[in-house]
Amino acid sequence: MGTPSVSLSRRQVVLRLDCRKTLTGLNSHKRGFSISPRLCFLKSLSKFGEASLLGFASYPLKLEIRRAFLSRKRYFSSQIPQKCCSLGDAALPTEEHYGFILISDVKWWEKLCQRAKSGKKVHAFVRRNHVGPLYTEKLLFYIKRPLMQIRGVADFLERVTGESHELWKMYGEETCLDSFESYARLLGGREKATFIRFTNFRELEPPVSMDVLKKVLNVQKIPRGGRYVSREALNQLIT
Repeated sequence: MGTPSVSLSRRQVVLRLDCRKTLTGLNSHKRGFSISPRLCFLKSLSKFGEASLLGFASYPLKLEIRRAFLSRKRYFSSQIPQKCCSLGDAALPTEEHYGFILISDVKWWEKLCQRAKSGKKVHAFVRRNHVGPLYTEKLLFYIKRPLMQIRGVADFLERVTGESHELWKMYGEETCLDSFESYARLLGGREKATFIRFTNFRELEPPVSMDVLKKVLNVQKIPRGGRYVSREALNQLIT
C-alpha cells in the first residue's frame, strides 16, 4: 500500500484505517517492524480531531479509529510529561460495558446544555482522583435531585487521568468550568483528576425517569461513581 502521506485528507485517513494491513502495522510492537509508515500515518492523524474522523465512520470502524488514536498518543507520549496522563485500558467495550452512567447535579447539567448549544463539539466531565469508565461506547447523564432522571446521551472518546494541573492545561477549555480557580475548588485540593471526554452530546426527550431505571437495571439507586450498562439495557432506556 506504500507509505501513507502526512497530508492525507480526512476521508483518506478513514479509508486507511479500514485497511487491516495498516491497522496491524499501527498496533504492532514486534521487533523488525518498519517504523516509517506507522510514524507518517500517526502524524497524519494530528490534522484532525478524533470526533471529526468519527463523523465519517460507521460502527465498528469507529472502534478502529479510537484504537489508532490510542496508538498515536502512546507513540508520541515522549513529548508529554511522563506523569501527565494515563489513557487507561485500550480494550474494546464488551456488550455488558457498552454504556456508562455518569452522575451530576443540575448546575453542571445546565452549563453542559448551554455549552453544547453554543456550538462546542467535544466536552469533558471532571472528577476527583481516578474514576469513571476505562472504555465504553456511550455515556448516559443521570442528574441528581430534584430531577433524578437520565437527561442526555453522548459518544465516549476517552478517560484521561493524571496530575490535575497538567490535565487542565490540556483539556480545561473542554470543561464547563469558567476558570482554573473553579476547577481547583471542584477538586478540593486533590492532586489527581479524571477528565472523561465525549462528543455527539444530545438531550433526551423525554428524559428517563428513576422508575424506568429501577425497572430496566433492577437497582434502587445509581452508585455515586456511576455504573456500566449493557447494550440491551441502554437500548431499552433511550429508544
